[in-house]
Amino acid sequence: DRSDDGRYLLFDKGDPATQGDVWVMTLDRPVAARPLVATRYNEGQGRLSPDGTALAFVSDESGRREVYLDSFPEPQTKIPVSVGGGTMPEWRPDGRELYYLGPDRMLMAVPVGGKGSAIRAAGPRAVVGSLPVPETLIEQLLTLVDMPRPAWLREGITFRDSFAEL
Repeated sequence: DRSDDGRYLLFDKGDPATQGDVWVMTLDRPVAARPLVATRYNEGQGRLSPDGTALAFVSDESGRREVYLDSFPEPQTKIPVSVGGGTMPEWRPDGRELYYLGPDRMLMAVPVGGKGSAIRAAGPRAVVGSLPVPETLIEQLLTLVDMPRPAWLREGITFRDSFAEL
């Protein structure tokens, strides 16, 4: 993921000691890449908020993949966002909501407020009612809520493949 101002690039990087991690590179100093979220658990799928003050990412520290929020550029306040599992976070263009897919393929939305260490999130709600989102409709749904296409759609990765990797 690249920040809207073009200053930062987030990417996933594997490490034998810490498994998968979220790294950040400052694009005006590309040799200065550093781990942003690196624990003994798998972290990945980092997404920056449109204003560049918050980070959404997925971690399996709870025993299943969940979506979390934290401040950016220095993580300070990790907040769990998903309930019962979640993956593929994406921000609404105005940064006031975060979308993700629940483990049952439900497209979920979470209102987000505050900035930096004061970031907060409300409880998640299903965007599409109580029906799971079929793989073929995910791109159409993201278009309806005016969201950019997630990386797994842009790169031709299948829905099932995206759940198999972190």
